[in-house]
Amino acid sequence: MTSRNEWEEYFELINNRKPNADEITAALQKGEFTDGQAQSDRPEIKIDSQQISKGVEETKEQAGKAFNTVKQHAGNYFSWFKNRALRPMKYVNEENPNQLYLWLTFALTTVCSAGIFWNFVRRIFVSLANVVGNDNSYGRSIASFAGRILPSVFFNFFFVFVILFLAALPGLALVTKEQEKFKDLVNQFLVFQPAAAIFAIIGFIYSFIAQVPKVSVDNISSVLQEIMINVGILIMLPMLSFAVVNLAAVYFVQKYRENDQKLDLIWWQISQAIMTAIVVYIGYIVIITPMFKSLISTIANFNY
Repeated sequence: MTSRNEWEEYFELINNRKPNADEITAALQKGEFTDGQAQSDRPEIKIDSQQISKGVEETKEQAGKAFNTVKQHAGNYFSWFKNRALRPMKYVNEENPNQLYLWLTFALTTVCSAGIFWNFVRRIFVSLANVVGNDNSYGRSIASFAGRILPSVFFNFFFVFVILFLAALPGLALVTKEQEKFKDLVNQFLVFQPAAAIFAIIGFIYSFIAQVPKVSVDNISSVLQEIMINVGILIMLPMLSFAVVNLAAVYFVQKYRENDQKLDLIWWQISQAIMTAIVVYIGYIVIITPMFKSLISTIANFNY
């Protein structure tokens, strides 16, 4: 390609004068010559392959360390969970309990318990959509309806089980008053959550394989019967988790009041059971009932 000097000589030959700055710039932009000086002024970009390789290796090393850390924590948690699920009594008086694992297990139990009903309702909607067809207005209406109520179903049952799994604590706090700090009592109480979580996890897994009847107008009575049978099984499993929690409460009442001189142990246990029932009732009236009323209202007002 023509250099700048050659282009200027040619311009001067044709026009009998030297080009001005604007003409030189315009010619350069049109690509009529190359400016060797401008090219030489540009910084040379060097790609250091060794530096890139080093950066890639460092990234891989950091990712490997992060994976190993997660793997180690997962292994530690599984071992911690297994020991306390099989022998919770052994760890009740643990001096430095892992509070993160305790509350993580409580969250696992609660989420799986709520997920049981969420998943079963979701599968009913899927079955219904398959009957009416997904490509028509009825199918799209069912999908829209499911999308609106399924989150509410999950969160409603989530709060139901939060209340159920913690309802024993206020009564235990009164029974163990002046004998145990509330924080330590909570830690001891949560030690039984791994055992409770086992039934919640089994229930959640079963919600994927529980038979969901094919919905049709002709067999509506048998459909309802099959649904009730499966719902009964699904209810039983998280209720076993609730039973574990209440057996833990009975254990703590016995632990702290067995040798009480003023009142027999049976009355302490009855008092704690009554307090648990009161807490459940208050939670039902104040929290659960308004939430389910809102859910029912959403169902009733939905435009099919």
